Amino acid sequence: MKKTDYFVKLKCCRGFTRFTRVWLLTIIIQCLGFLCCAEASEALIFPHRKGQLIDGWGFDIKWAAKANDVTPSYAHTLFVEDRMNMLRIPIWGDENFPAHPGPGQVIAEYYEDTLNAMTNARNANADVLFFASKKLQGPNSFPDWVKDSTGIIPDQYALMLADFLEFMESHGFFIHILGIDNEREYNEGNITPRRHKNTIDELRILAGQRDFNVPVLIGPDTFGPGNGATWLDNLFDNGWDDRLDIAGTHYYPGPRPLSQLRNFAAAARFLPKWHTEVHFTRASTLGVDTEIERSERCLAAIFDSFDEGFSQMVWWNYSREDLHGGIRRAITSKTANAYPIEIIDHDGQAIVYETLITRAFRQDGNRIIVWVVNNTDDNHSEYGFTLNTGSISSPVNYRQWNNDSHAEGFLSTATITSPNRFVVDVPKQTVTVIVFDFSENSVPYPSIHYPFDGSVNDTSFHHYDGVIIGQEAYTEGVLHQAFDFNGDTYIEVPGFTGISGKTFRTVSAWVKPEALGNNATILSWGPHVAGQQFLFGVFSNGGIGIYSGGPLIRTNASISSGQWHHVAAVLPVDNTPSIDQIRLYIDGQRETDIYASSSEIINTIPAGNVLIGAFEISPGQTTSYFHGGIDDVRIYDYALDDQEIAYLTFLGQPDSRVCIPAINQLTYDYNHDCIVDLSDLLVFAHYWLSQKGFAVFNEFSAEWLADDFLQPNLILNGQFVVSITNAHGVPEDPGQQWNASPGDFASGTSPLTWVDDGTYIQLGGWEWFNIEEGRDLALVNDDSFPHTLLTNNLNTAAVIRENNKSYIATTIPGTSLRTDTIYALSFDLGFFDQTGDWGRTEQLGNVLVEIVAGEVVTELDTSGLIDPGPNGAMARQTLYFTTGDVTEDLEIRIGSKGGFDGGDRQRLAVDNVVFSPYFTNN
Repeated sequence: MKKTDYFVKLKCCRGFTRFTRVWLLTIIIQCLGFLCCAEASEALIFPHRKGQLIDGWGFDIKWAAKANDVTPSYAHTLFVEDRMNMLRIPIWGDENFPAHPGPGQVIAEYYEDTLNAMTNARNANADVLFFASKKLQGPNSFPDWVKDSTGIIPDQYALMLADFLEFMESHGFFIHILGIDNEREYNEGNITPRRHKNTIDELRILAGQRDFNVPVLIGPDTFGPGNGATWLDNLFDNGWDDRLDIAGTHYYPGPRPLSQLRNFAAAARFLPKWHTEVHFTRASTLGVDTEIERSERCLAAIFDSFDEGFSQMVWWNYSREDLHGGIRRAITSKTANAYPIEIIDHDGQAIVYETLITRAFRQDGNRIIVWVVNNTDDNHSEYGFTLNTGSISSPVNYRQWNNDSHAEGFLSTATITSPNRFVVDVPKQTVTVIVFDFSENSVPYPSIHYPFDGSVNDTSFHHYDGVIIGQEAYTEGVLHQAFDFNGDTYIEVPGFTGISGKTFRTVSAWVKPEALGNNATILSWGPHVAGQQFLFGVFSNGGIGIYSGGPLIRTNASISSGQWHHVAAVLPVDNTPSIDQIRLYIDGQRETDIYASSSEIINTIPAGNVLIGAFEISPGQTTSYFHGGIDDVRIYDYALDDQEIAYLTFLGQPDSRVCIPAINQLTYDYNHDCIVDLSDLLVFAHYWLSQKGFAVFNEFSAEWLADDFLQPNLILNGQFVVSITNAHGVPEDPGQQWNASPGDFASGTSPLTWVDDGTYIQLGGWEWFNIEEGRDLALVNDDSFPHTLLTNNLNTAAVIRENNKSYIATTIPGTSLRTDTIYALSFDLGFFDQTGDWGRTEQLGNVLVEIVAGEVVTELDTSGLIDPGPNGAMARQTLYFTTGDVTEDLEIRIGSKGGFDGGDRQRLAVDNVVFSPYFTNN
């Protein structure tokens, strides 16, 4: 029996296992054992889970005579109908098109057809961007006068580029993007990062002298992303990243080196990423037999780029003819100005050839586009797609191509089966693109849902209806009616054993306990064995949480008896979840003041039925009954985020307010409580009067913080998080108060608060913890440690060694410095050995701090500066200085004056480097 036959014939609801991404056999066993039902939803779409915005697509005319194709009519087709926003044009210079025979010379006839194409493009779309890229012609790509036997001569090549830019401006065209190299693997220019840097430096000088604009700079535009990653690493390691604005590469469907593409994306760091030569390679070149196989390979490479956050694409061989012309046109017009959004089908999310491949996009607000590539031998009849939030608000139209299709394919309309679900026939060997609008609806659709409006029926499409064990009674709820539990009654769900294994899940409900003081179950399933049970309830202290046969996690905050509260728990980790990773919510707000008894792994066993209002301590014996009202019980087979949990609270209390600092956009909300009021004025006033504002620079952002009042926390995920602390580093917010004395904090034993499943860490204001290996910048005295380490916005990650000194360095633009200002240089400093343990504090005395301006090197006096933390832990250091009359850039060096007394296998740790104005006479 074929794989698909299980899903079609059994109609197995895989909602509880689809996100585990386990082998098909596991899914089949679970379906046959306890998860089969009348209808299945094979793919789930998450409209709110957006990736990187795709700014648009470009059309390339670097082919010989390709510019002649861009007639006024075709320009309108490309830049209006197909929604392209960029024209990629050549920079000639080879022996076939010797447009630049010498310095100051541009032969206009070689650019005549290019200028015509640019004119037609701009007439069609006034906002079109012009991307000038060096034309590749093998070993004759550069004129002789700009190169020697080793490659281009940067000063000479800069002259040629200046001539080109001036020529274009003289014809009324400003070049928006400039690529000075193209597939350096196949040309003689040998434009290394150093040659790139020197060329750009000279070009900027010429721009100032000759009064032309330097465009946005893209590079290295290598043939493959692997070479591009190496090039970018070299550029960053040397501190030359300010000579590049966009990281560009080519990525071909044939080899499709996905790991190299991911390395390139990582090497690009904060730079936007562009795929500058998108190819729809021929089937014969790809070594495939059918046109749909060709489409699968080519679309996979495009989808890879979107998955890795590329924001701009440029077609090399764009055409609207035949089957692939139709697909090219669709992928271009229906991803421009669109966000990739998450979609999960029965084959998971990875792109694996000859399985079902799906990708989804959200375009122009509320339009959803779904791509389905079915290069298999399986026909998926009435394949279902479900929105996890929102509802379908237009007909669901789709276009489908098979191996015999023309450009237009086959156009049809899908069947809508519920407000958030539709089905489409997806035959074998087809490509399908589905388009529809959706209405915002803040409430995600649950896998199981008990509203308790006069019955205990499940209103999801699974229809796991409950059975009342005891007295049936209803009361006024938050959402219409609620079930009234009397302390002896519970509800059993026959045939539903809950969400098992180590998979994602969310449970939520409205609860109104009659009294507190006893443990009370809201939901439960699994045997009473450590790690195998999943019980959601109210603990005797009034906190809510999860109990797993012994191990538990609960909130220290308590809900109130006699009042309705929305409570929720989220297991956000798949495959290796532990109980201390569970997120807990009360009234829509994530609770961070929690108690976890252990780090027991969650591996829920499907034994017995789900119970509401009690749990089974042993077969046939129930306990911990709930006494009070329970309303709107929901179980999800995925992890809801903070915003989605807040939506569930709004559903029951539309006038309520939930503060989600991570998405808070209020400009003057300095204390991050989602309200702008007098408390924010106090924060502002403290900063203003103290005149001690510090600009804290890290990899992602710069925030102004008040000295001694707001302390920065360690950044691991690009968000900037602050805690309001007192003089001892203890958070002022009662919700963040820890039961620890100032002495506990000073000794470095304070608890850590993991937020959002460990994606960042709150430290209560102290910053000397070595949280994660490799996250702190370390100066290395011995080759036993790596030299390339992560930094906090330092322009180079490499350790520099000269004159028996080891240091890292960052450059401050001289244009931002003022002679009437005292500057503060602050940084966390510590010392630890090869085991990661903190070393002896006396070894911190040999510290190098230098300010370098041109040829002048000033070593700051560090005597009396060093204030080591307890037991050698990192401590905050601050130096004050003035720049004097300086116009050039400053280089700040922090390091060691030679080795440490403790031996070679020791390192100086520097973190959270801060450079800011401390006092200004004005």
